[in-house]
Amino acid sequence: MKQELVQNWMSQDITVIPPQTPLTEIHALMFHEHIRHLPVMADNRLIGIVSKGDMRSAVSWSLFGEQEGMLSLNAEEIMTPDPVTIPATATIGEAASLMLKRKISGLPVVNEQYHIIGIITEADIFRMIVKAWDDA
Repeated sequence: MKQELVQNWMSQDITVIPPQTPLTEIHALMFHEHIRHLPVMADNRLIGIVSKGDMRSAVSWSLFGEQEGMLSLNAEEIMTPDPVTIPATATIGEAASLMLKRKISGLPVVNEQYHIIGIITEADIFRMIVKAWDDA
């Protein structure tokens, strides 16, 4: 299990959004597609990530402001800019360690050109552990 690579467990079929994506659309995507992390792309480059936590913070913050203000928010305004990333050739242990250290639940997986090729999340790591447990 120590040598398992991110590329073998990451989700490759990912949904990405542009920075101008409205909060209402982000919420709908996360809800209907059961997505907890949405990478934000501009000019084919990863510029941020919107997590469920970012959504909760935006909604909580905007509840104290005007309702119209919340509806006008977009991905660029609520995303975590310059997200922590990991290469596909990293080990699952390295990914898990980085997530624990940075207190995050997912990492965009990027290639040498900083193009996103997948995402590795806590759920993917749990899936690997369960499979190893079942195979033992």
